Amino acid sequence: MNTTSNINILDCTLRDGGYYTNWIFQQDVIETYLKTLKNNNVNYVEIGFKFFNKKSYQGQFANINEEVVKWSYKIVKNNYGVMINSSDFKNLSSKKIEKLIKKNFLAKKNSKIRFVRIASHISELKTTISIAKVLNKLQYKVFINLMQITMIKMSDLKIFFSSVKNYCDVFYIADSLGSLKEKKKIIQISNLLKEKEFGIHAHDNQGLALQNTILFSKLGARWLDSTILGMGRGPGNVDTIKLIEKLNNKKVIGFSKTKKDFILLKKKFNWGKNIYYELASQNNIHPTYIQEILSYKGIEKKMILNFIQCLSKLETHSYSKDVMEKAISSVNDKKQNLQKINKKTDVLILGSAKSLSSEHFIEVVNFIKKKKPLVLSLNFNKELLEQYIDFFVVSHFNRVFLNNKNIKKNINKVIMPFVPNIEKKYSKKLIVYPLMVKKGYFKVFKNNCIIPNMLSFSYAMSIARLVEAKNIYLAGFEGYTNYEDMSKNVEMFDTIEIIKKSKKININSITPTIYPVKCISSTQIL
Repeated sequence: MNTTSNINILDCTLRDGGYYTNWIFQQDVIETYLKTLKNNNVNYVEIGFKFFNKKSYQGQFANINEEVVKWSYKIVKNNYGVMINSSDFKNLSSKKIEKLIKKNFLAKKNSKIRFVRIASHISELKTTISIAKVLNKLQYKVFINLMQITMIKMSDLKIFFSSVKNYCDVFYIADSLGSLKEKKKIIQISNLLKEKEFGIHAHDNQGLALQNTILFSKLGARWLDSTILGMGRGPGNVDTIKLIEKLNNKKVIGFSKTKKDFILLKKKFNWGKNIYYELASQNNIHPTYIQEILSYKGIEKKMILNFIQCLSKLETHSYSKDVMEKAISSVNDKKQNLQKINKKTDVLILGSAKSLSSEHFIEVVNFIKKKKPLVLSLNFNKELLEQYIDFFVVSHFNRVFLNNKNIKKNINKVIMPFVPNIEKKYSKKLIVYPLMVKKGYFKVFKNNCIIPNMLSFSYAMSIARLVEAKNIYLAGFEGYTNYEDMSKNVEMFDTIEIIKKSKKININSITPTIYPVKCISSTQIL
């Protein structure tokens, strides 16, 4: 298989696809992938990032070092490279930038890394030049990748390009928002850049990635980015297989195993063009916002459209966690009767242990009488304590059907995330606090909450945070003892750790528990 002789395909699957897998890939998948690329004359592979300021855990392809590159090189010899973000060097002096680069990169003659690509915003010109100068000294092939091309005026592009062209081997533009539609602008960009080797990194928000990449190649672009099955942030990129086929005008063979591996990944992570990415692109909304909202379980189409509408009124061409949370807080605001829940310093959450109605009954009642906390009960079935319970918390749909009679009986004291299909005379009295589920996440807003799972405990904890409780007490959380229920204990352990990390929360149990909270006697508090 021969590609057009003067064109280089640069595959960046492990780098861009890592936004879905957290830069974790199975070894056998990578080995097959690297061999397949080489066998099909894809001679440049960007195998990951080198992040400088990420604090949370990420896989090895988020922080490429010499060992990873040497391992890849042993599998198959090729031109391997990494991407670094100019924003990671923000506010650093040239001397500090040089020190940091040299600390993390050997001279090219001692390294298996062949090229380094610098991802830059238009505002990061000075920093990008400083980084490029150091990499030039180390004799790497340097690519400068200017992001968000559709947000940049031609006059500003001209200034940026003329300033950096002598410090890079290849100048890339990235259609980060997938909104580059005007053929006239593509021609203008190509005419400006043609004095230098240049490339295109296209996103597929509007289904234009392949089309635009081919057009750029006809207008002089010699470097074309792609990924296997288009795997990449948001809707993804140009599909490597389709790009090779388009350039050579014939079907490609030899990708079957790699294609099979990545089909499984696509089923799991579901990247690709859809109406939401298209709408985001039309409104200059960064695709990460859509990727994030689509990761929430059970979110309705109407909510996503409301989310996009909210984002369209904000500055969203770059991703911001703060903006994300602001939009999320308004996306599902079908709250009802929340004014019934008063703010409270102390909250007691009652679990499901039978001991609450036996050996710990008197202790719990005395605690409630003297401490006067807001008492939340997970579901029902606590007849002896019912008079002391302020609210019953029901988070899961199944519980609604199982407890229909109890809900009607205690209708003024039930907190739920939705309005169930019951008579209107009952439903209008319910307290509704909407929830969304996202694994590993716990965040509370005035209109809704995001919790890591559908456990009533997670939902009750969000209500405790909503009322601004400073002290949260648990009772009746002994843990499961049956072997078949052990996974429930693990889920509770994980949930408590997630909640603790989200914000410093004082959680104590006044009855025995196996879970990771401080267990204290109620007499110590009273």
